[in-house]
Amino acid sequence: MREFFQKSAKNQLIPALINIILGVLIIIFRRKTMDTLVLITGWILIVGAVAMICSCLFGKGKDGDSDKKSLKYTIALLCAVVGLFFIFSPKTVTDIFPILMGVGLILNGLGSISSSAAMEGGRSFLAFILGILVMILGGLIIFHPGDVINIQMILIGAALILNGFACLDLFRVNRPNDPDVNQ
Repeated sequence: MREFFQKSAKNQLIPALINIILGVLIIIFRRKTMDTLVLITGWILIVGAVAMICSCLFGKGKDGDSDKKSLKYTIALLCAVVGLFFIFSPKTVTDIFPILMGVGLILNGLGSISSSAAMEGGRSFLAFILGILVMILGGLIIFHPGDVINIQMILIGAALILNGFACLDLFRVNRPNDPDVNQ
């Protein structure tokens, strides 16, 4: 089990850098970032719905099982409705998003804590502390969403930056033991 966490820590460099960059961008462009994320998600859902309908109408197995087709059409319809909701009611989505992000941050913080705990000899104390901080920030976002999107976006950005540094620390701690690096 320890090898799994050590191997996953090696693959954390790019996600760590992405977290840090996204965190900084979210802090700098708070409202614009939230509006853009909502619109992009809405359009992705609509494009996905259209693609799913096209695959049912023109794709391989178009004359196949009608139950599967009904399920695909239902999923496509749900995706289209949610996508339209995202595009035409971004304020509502904006109010819900921080709560969902808080849950995600708590789960991500738990991942950092479990990865650092699985490290040999507890070598990644920093990742453990940063994981706890990410969880605390996620909890703050969940329990105090309020109407102040700026504060929420700053907390989300800070949590992403902290999580990025936690992942970098796991990468740093694990790197000297990597046989490929020492050769």
